[in-house]
Amino acid sequence: MKSKIILCLALVLSGGLAAFSASAADTSSLRVVIIPSKTEVRVKEVFNIALRVENLTTTNQTVRVMNCSWGEEWKTSNTNISWIGWVCTRNFAISVEIPPGGAYTNELEMLIPKPISEKTLSFRMGFTPIDSKKTFWSDGVKLNILPSDKGEATNSFGIYLTAEAVDRRITGYGQGNWSHIRLLESPLISAADINSYNITEHSMRLRRETLAKIPRPPVEGTPFVVVANGERIYLGVFVTCKSSMSFAVPTIVVDRRTLVTNQPPDILVIERAYPQPSFGLGPDPRGDQRVKTVLNTLHKLKGDRFPWTNGNAPGATHSGSGVQPVKVADIEIAFADPPVTPPRNLPKEAQYPPDFDSKEHGTFTDIVAGRIKALNVTWADPKFFKTQSQTQELLRELLSSTNTYTYNFHIWQWADDTPSVVATVEHTVGNQGKWMVWCDRSPSIYWAYLDGNGKWRWGGWDYKAPRPKSLDTERK
Repeated sequence: MKSKIILCLALVLSGGLAAFSASAADTSSLRVVIIPSKTEVRVKEVFNIALRVENLTTTNQTVRVMNCSWGEEWKTSNTNISWIGWVCTRNFAISVEIPPGGAYTNELEMLIPKPISEKTLSFRMGFTPIDSKKTFWSDGVKLNILPSDKGEATNSFGIYLTAEAVDRRITGYGQGNWSHIRLLESPLISAADINSYNITEHSMRLRRETLAKIPRPPVEGTPFVVVANGERIYLGVFVTCKSSMSFAVPTIVVDRRTLVTNQPPDILVIERAYPQPSFGLGPDPRGDQRVKTVLNTLHKLKGDRFPWTNGNAPGATHSGSGVQPVKVADIEIAFADPPVTPPRNLPKEAQYPPDFDSKEHGTFTDIVAGRIKALNVTWADPKFFKTQSQTQELLRELLSSTNTYTYNFHIWQWADDTPSVVATVEHTVGNQGKWMVWCDRSPSIYWAYLDGNGKWRWGGWDYKAPRPKSLDTERK
């Protein structure tokens, strides 16, 4: 599952505070249908379950669920099977309106976490909306349990995907304990899958069939763990060069060849961090002696230096152009003279982002880290800002604070009016962007941001955190 929160919309999704004309679902109105991606699985092998809550009536039905931790509304009838959880940094209840004949659909990554004696396992899935006493159960599904596929060679060295979500603070900032995170039973990449490994460049040449198994990660990445002789060596993340997040742990950029065009198609490179080696924290774990020893024993080590590597992150940065990331303190902030009063109407692409989803995408600083080189403020509402330095202080605080969150959809209850701040954005790579900030929704602040790839994002200040110092009313 590319993201842990897939709200496929054969339905109408609201931001949660909007009013609905339909009444809450009654006990005979819904049917739960589950569809497994496979019916033959091994213990600890992850498989997907498609979940459907279907409206059997001729009128709209409304259910309330959590926008991020919607798994709380689901249960299984068999305790021998469970699903992989995920981290929610901002979570609230929303109302989902299901039209007649439509369905509220999600997907879970499930597994049998521990060995069982039976050769088959049957289970049902139950859905209980928030504030409801009724659980809607699916029909039963039967799984055939296959024997474990173990081997000495595949377990001496391996790169394993995790069997549960990894806290973003670990992958993004290198903070936290990952030693107890559950791993899938079989490695994604085993020693048998590696034709050769260059320990100097941390690059590996893989078999063709192995390359087909490499995940297509979401922007927040897909975590993995490198294991040598059964011992965990380091945590890393599969990422895409389209991601605007930063990672402090080793990374494998799965689409690196779009940036480094002369890289052979059967090569994967383990980078120090993303988007630059400087984002890595602590000692570089890629050269761990235990990795060298086991790969040397398996006759996988090669010392040749490939001409398409340079020891940096992909093409020196995510752009492949050698552009260096810009620190927040170094971003140039200029002001238009005279200022331009902005219109109240937002661009249609901002209100209806074409590739929106309902999940949270981390802090705003994760999204923009190192990617903005200059801001040109065309409007700063004098009701909030008495000086240019005050405006600059707010913008830098929003760009660097972890008291923020980001979404890829417009939260309509924010009721946009004239923005308090409007700025054009010059990115280190990509097209010119735009940033609009609203400061009049006390106690929170929110904004719309157009990134260098032409994608609109919506962000906000955590209402539980103190308001930015630059908006301190005593300073005005």
